[in-house]
Amino acid sequence: MKLTSRHAVLSVFLLLCFATAVFAQRTSGDLEGKVIDQTDAVVPNVSITLTGVTVSFKRTVQSDEQGEFRIKQVPIGTYKITTA
Repeated sequence: MKLTSRHAVLSVFLLLCFATAVFAQRTSGDLEGKVIDQTDAVVPNVSITLTGVTVSFKRTVQSDEQGEFRIKQVPIGTYKITTA
């Protein structure tokens, strides 16, 4: 089997296509939520703490005026979430 320039270009093209898929894999994610009370009313300015049970990770954020919060780059694991 003779390798032609067409085969070489096609091989490089396929390699580049699959290489980008490898870099798209993430080992962390983001956690988003909204703090509400028993009447479904939003609760602003609440301190939310995410503590890793199976990983060494702890982060505290504050909810905004709409009760929404976001914790970025959370590693894979099991967590406990608390509010104050």
